[in-house]
Amino acid sequence: MKEYDQDTPAKILYEERKKWKNKDVRENITLSAGMIETNTIVYKNKLRYNKKFDILSVHYKDPSTSYGNEELDNIVLFQDFATNEMTGVTIFSFLEMYHNHDKRLNSVKKYFDIKQAAEYCEQLKRKA
Repeated sequence: MKEYDQDTPAKILYEERKKWKNKDVRENITLSAGMIETNTIVYKNKLRYNKKFDILSVHYKDPSTSYGNEELDNIVLFQDFATNEMTGVTIFSFLEMYHNHDKRLNSVKKYFDIKQAAEYCEQLKRKA
């Protein structure tokens, strides 16, 4: 998988998006410097949200060599097999936890902007 940054020409990103749209990729966004870009192919803070089941996944490194550990109910932390470095997090019932000010979310707020992710997930739910 290629990694792109903000200097990558738009035509290359467009071609990559077309390839991935044909696969089972629902909603991906990049959260960086307060900006949201939809459907980008980047592992830095790659966010996926399943609005039907209220599941949020954020991966900031390639998750292909990772394992998950559910230390807290509904929150799975992913770590690289070789280095034990954090690669991402999946949160079940994310918006429900967010709206109920669930303290378990405090354990993941250092990995991504929870408020910004919740706002984006709300936008997706409204589109339904």
